[in-house]
Amino acid sequence: MSGSKAKLTAIAPHFLVSDIQASADYYRDQLGFTYEWMWGEPPSFVMLTRDGLTIQLTQNRYEDRPGDTNTNSHVTGHHDMWDTSLLVDSADVAFAELTGSGARVVESPQDRYYGVREVLVADPDGYHYVYGSLITPPGDGPDGEAGEETTMAEEKAKLIRVAPVLMVSDIQASAAYYQDKLGFTYEQFWGEPPSFVMMRRDGLTIMLAEHSHDGGPGDTNPNSRVSGHEDQWDAYIWVDNVDILYEEVKAAGATIFSEPCNTFYDLREFQITDPDGYQIGFGGPIPDGADG
Repeated sequence: MSGSKAKLTAIAPHFLVSDIQASADYYRDQLGFTYEWMWGEPPSFVMLTRDGLTIQLTQNRYEDRPGDTNTNSHVTGHHDMWDTSLLVDSADVAFAELTGSGARVVESPQDRYYGVREVLVADPDGYHYVYGSLITPPGDGPDGEAGEETTMAEEKAKLIRVAPVLMVSDIQASAAYYQDKLGFTYEQFWGEPPSFVMMRRDGLTIMLAEHSHDGGPGDTNPNSRVSGHEDQWDAYIWVDNVDILYEEVKAAGATIFSEPCNTFYDLREFQITDPDGYQIGFGGPIPDGADG
């Protein structure tokens, strides 16, 4: 086991919502996701999928108020702050689809200086999704045509990648943790001083953003702070071998919240905590002979 390395296979943002049924229906009817069932009695958790990507929603119930929500815009005071980034094959096709289905479009397609065309959409609780496609210069698309024009005939955009956006107190310290303890890498920081970085491993991405006030530490927004449950995920990552990954990150000095165990829903999982208290769950198949 010491000579091998686990592979991360998929990632899912995890959001706290006020009404699990209303949110699930919105993601299905307005955003084009699907779900087979919800867990809990009454329902409190659902996994939504589209084009092989997954988003997880949880409702924390209380007798006297709706479930908690935890948007990045609420913490930072910026109404357009992302909670998740979705890479798509065409932002314009996505925009046409989303407006046609009645989704809550916050910003129509805009070309950004970093080479991405983006649409901003909100869900019923105010979580913001940015749908972005790479800006393709004319002549660089298939058969010499512009990439946008060749995809506009499609009725639906294809989602390519999903990335959670985590607000952190110290962008450089967090990037170092994800690199040195969790095996992610990054190419560069954006902003002056640095305020944004994309951490990547095995084709998966976690985006880290720092938004500070008056020179103080950046805002943070872990779900556990709002829900009151210290084990509340902020993102969930599937892995081909949980125990190999656990040994790797433990040896690297990651903060282990829970050791590998077999769950009642037939996955083997463990959980880590990052410097700002975000909880990342890792799960995968239960190998033969694995202790619970």
